[in-house]
Order: sequence, then structure tokens, then C-alpha cells
Amino acid sequence: MTFSNANLVLSIDGNTPFEIETIPLPEKLPPLSADRLDTIWSDTITNDSDPDVTIKKEAKPVSSTSRFSVKQREVVKSRDVTDSLPDYELIKLIGEGGMGVIYSARQTSIDREIAIKMIKEKYASADHVRNKFLIEASVLGDLDHPNIVPVHELGTDHANHLFFSMKKVQGVEWKEIIGEKSIHQNLDILMRVADAVAFSHSRDVIHRDLKPENIMLGEFGEVLVMDWGLAVSVNPTGKAENVFNAGLGGTPPYMAPEMASGDLVCGYTSDVYLLGAILYEIISLGFK
Repeated sequence: MTFSNANLVLSIDGNTPFEIETIPLPEKLPPLSADRLDTIWSDTITNDSDPDVTIKKEAKPVSSTSRFSVKQREVVKSRDVTDSLPDYELIKLIGEGGMGVIYSARQTSIDREIAIKMIKEKYASADHVRNKFLIEASVLGDLDHPNIVPVHELGTDHANHLFFSMKKVQGVEWKEIIGEKSIHQNLDILMRVADAVAFSHSRDVIHRDLKPENIMLGEFGEVLVMDWGLAVSVNPTGKAENVFNAGLGGTPPYMAPEMASGDLVCGYTSDVYLLGAILYEIISLGFK
């Protein structure tokens, strides 16, 4: 690795160098007030917080849920199955976040294994959580792309708790094996993530939490962008706008400045910044 004329010269295969043009930093960087950041995040981030965990501060509800047609389905745990087959049979818990849980489940109508995401019971009646959950399902339902996990159905169980069913991905988080892969392999994965992001942007959707932990690598080479819980539409009213009041959120090591500084505004470039942070991580792996 050498530096020349402010360009970064890299050789991925050891033989063929290529250059990445770098942009010189201005002599004076705009100040970012530490006090301001402390005020924004003091109730969310502590000294013992895991820096790789997604953090979220909710904005006000952004759309009405009245446009959603949600039907009740019978969803039961395996041990509660009776002679009458339910629509979905929950098998085991496979994932858990701040407000949601994901189960491995069986869709009995066609006897296939899927995944079901539900709101945690203690938040199941909270309007702002239900609103966000509906929006996440709606966003995912509109993103039909090979590198985005597909949603099958949105519904409620007998207790009126929301859920949506989706493809169950057999594989591993990219984060777990990123250090074991060559730079060629990691760049190929990143390119497929970028394809998914470009598609979501064409549908006016920003992910806002791109990181290796949210990328699943399937057993047969699939690359799937997961966890769209922070995603927002930049065009919720049908107007051609490319920024949207989205609330604070993201993962600190990857977060774009506008997402961390409390501007409450993000655009397509916020996702591009996150892709750049992942690229930096990939390139820097070779120097650790």
C-alpha cells in the first residue's frame, strides 16, 4: 500500500493495482458539539453500551395505519397445536430485538418452514410501535429483490398482536465471517448489498442501518439485506421529496453524521455513507 498524489493505491490480488481517488479534507472541519451529542444520546448510550447495537429514538408517527387491511390468523406455539390446524405454528425463537421477536414457524397450508416477526407482548398495544411495525411490513412488501428478504403476509393473532411472515434464511451473519473471507469475496458481497440498496432507493426507501450484522449469507451463496426496522420512506405522501423526518437511529460505528447529530433529516446519501463505512471496514481488515 502506497500513497501518491492524494490517491490511495491498492492491490487486491497482489498483482494488479488500482487507485481510489481521495478527497482532501478542508483546513477547518465544521465543529460538532459534544454537548449537543451528549444531550441527544445521554439517555440511550452509556459507557457500557455495545457500540455495534442499533440504537433508536422514535420520531412522531409518520403515517396513518388505516390504509392497511390486516386479517386475523391463527398463530399458536407447537405445544398448543390441536386437531384443528392453525395457520402458523411457532417452532422456536430465533431472534430478538428491542421491540420485536422472530420465530421459526411452519405455515401449515403448504407445509413449509418460514420466519414470523412479532411485536414483543409488552409493546403489542402501543400505537407508535404498531404503527412502525406496519410501516416496516409495508416497506418490505414493496421491495421485491433477490437480495432483500421477502415478506409473505401481514396479519394479527387471536390477541390482535401484529405479525408478518417472511422467508426464513438459513445461513450466517456476514459479521461473523467477514474476517475469514478474502477482500474479493467481501467486495462481491458488498456489491450485492449495494444492488439491494439501489433498488430500495428506486422505491424511495432508505434502510438507515446497513452493517455486516444486518446482512445474511445463505447456505447457497445468497446475500440478503435484513432488519428494515429503521427504514423510512422518503416519499410517504406521494410528493417528490428526498429527505424525511425519520427520528434518530442507527449503529454508532457506521452512522452518518446527519443521523448522529440530531438533524432529524436523512436522505439517500445516508445509506451511501453506511456502504462507505462497510467498505472502509473491508479494506482495513488487511491491516489489522
